[in-house]
Amino acid sequence: GEAEEGGSVERVVLPLYSGHPSAELCAGSVSFYRFEHPAGVLSLSPPPLRSNVLAMLNVPTSMTAAELLRFIGAYLRCIKRARLVRDAARPHACCVLLQFVSS
Repeated sequence: GEAEEGGSVERVVLPLYSGHPSAELCAGSVSFYRFEHPAGVLSLSPPPLRSNVLAMLNVPTSMTAAELLRFIGAYLRCIKRARLVRDAARPHACCVLLQFVSS
């Protein structure tokens, strides 16, 4: 992966391929973000293997907030925070970030 220089957040980009190669193959990348340890500080514990944040990719912008809430309705009591992320370069889709309550 590639790491972003400077700042306190590390970004790792990994290639992603989806679909059937003979019908339709979508290629792209997935970015993972995590907080870096300050320079010279050693962590006594490894980074967590699981996260309480989930990204829903390519959510169609035609989906209303009410439809999205119905879609994730069974898990609403477990969701601490939700954020809708839009990109002007991709007006047909957006990303929804869900942070779940830690167990």
